[in-house]
Amino acid sequence: MLESKETDDLINSAIESFLREEPIDDILVKINSGREKFNNWVYDEHYNLIDSEYAWLIDEYDIFMPDQDLFEYYRKEELDLKTDQDILNFMNTAIDAKCEYADAYHYELYRGVYISATCEHHGQGGFFFRDFCLYKTKDDFFDFCKGSIINSSEWGIKNSEAELISMFKENVTDKYFKD
Repeated sequence: MLESKETDDLINSAIESFLREEPIDDILVKINSGREKFNNWVYDEHYNLIDSEYAWLIDEYDIFMPDQDLFEYYRKEELDLKTDQDILNFMNTAIDAKCEYADAYHYELYRGVYISATCEHHGQGGFFFRDFCLYKTKDDFFDFCKGSIINSSEWGIKNSEAELISMFKENVTDKYFKD
């Protein structure tokens, strides 16, 4: 419990410095050092983070595996999609499947800033939180997520349908089914 109180003091200090636009890198290193330090703070001091909003970040590589033979993972007819709706159905299914094994990034408004943390599910061991970070707004948090496929508890898949279709066509249609 003492370590959790020290972590709470560090987090409060980081927030105050962040709001004054002072550097916080050294404080973040202290908060995130040690495997259990931040996780213990979540369970001892700030249980709300467990029930906060979250997003899964999926890399295109995880779905399309560009360095490998895609047909080792998918049947050819499963990928020979002709309509945008078929592509969207495939993408939604693939994203959902990848989220089952992905880390979630929890975020919430706390003391005037958005705090976030990576969350791993450890089966019966529950959730494990790490990588504490701060953002001024929710949009700043989602800017951090850009470059990934974002599946959010709040909005579902945050990428536009056009982005998902383009991603599929670039990685599959243009590569494997171009006439």
